[in-house]
Amino acid sequence: MECFSVLYMKIITVTEDTPYLAGGRIAFLKLCRAVALLRHNVTIITCSGATEGVISVEPARIVRLRIWQTRFLGPAQFIVKLFIYLFKLSSDKPEAIIVNAGYAVFPAIFAAKLMNIKVVGMYHDALALTELFKYAVSPLRKFTAAIRWFLMYAPLRFIDGIVSVSPWTAERLKIMGVKAPIVFVGNVVEV
Repeated sequence: MECFSVLYMKIITVTEDTPYLAGGRIAFLKLCRAVALLRHNVTIITCSGATEGVISVEPARIVRLRIWQTRFLGPAQFIVKLFIYLFKLSSDKPEAIIVNAGYAVFPAIFAAKLMNIKVVGMYHDALALTELFKYAVSPLRKFTAAIRWFLMYAPLRFIDGIVSVSPWTAERLKIMGVKAPIVFVGNVVEV
């Protein structure tokens, strides 16, 4: 009789949450749940927001960092609390961090690299800054779009892998200079 040993990973996943449900966030949480169903130890770090009580992530564990849901203070507060939470894990660090596209990408990659942990990003789109500016209706929104773009796309050269929901996104990321392996998973959000 052969005996197989299976190595299960401790994985930290990170996503922002907002007062509004979003397809990309739903897809990310479903990915986290699927990985946990494979018996990996998955902890989702997020903040308070629209997914509370709406989307089941079990058997994954979810940690919600309480923040104010305001335009500047909310993201800044989440980034600081995320850094503190991740560095508290240094004695019991995970094998990998998976981060959803958004303002959490930069702090997650920065912390992972400092702790020598592999980091994978899940990207739903790959927009140029000029494209984001088209949707910004005021100078303040343009400013926040620029900050979000920087936090999301500038650190891509430090990422170890990417999960993409569309071939279009994968191609755009390659054009943007991404050298990391990209895996296409398709759209997992039911419409």
